[in-house]
Amino acid sequence: ALLREMKLDEEKLEAQMEYARYEQETEILREQLRQRELDRERQKREWELKERQAEDQRRADEEMMRRQQDDMSLRMMHQEDELRRRQQENNLFMQEQRAPASGYETTPAVP
Repeated sequence: ALLREMKLDEEKLEAQMEYARYEQETEILREQLRQRELDRERQKREWELKERQAEDQRRADEEMMRRQQDDMSLRMMHQEDELRRRQQENNLFMQEQRAPASGYETTPAVP
């Protein structure tokens, strides 16, 4: 009877040890899963940050390009206005050169 009781206690102890190993392995797996989930969330945040930065950079580039185009258009308009003004001045100058200084043409006196 004593041997049987010792054998029964030994089996109980082995079962408890097996259960403890199972619990420990389960806890290790839970911790690994938790770490993976944390890592996945970190990677997701990093990806979202990079996406936002890329979008912000794209917008900044578009705005800079738009401003440059606006500046160039404005410069071209000023240059065209300046060219027209100079052409008008040149036309007036040429008209003045063709007309006599007194405002009417002189003809030689006929005897």
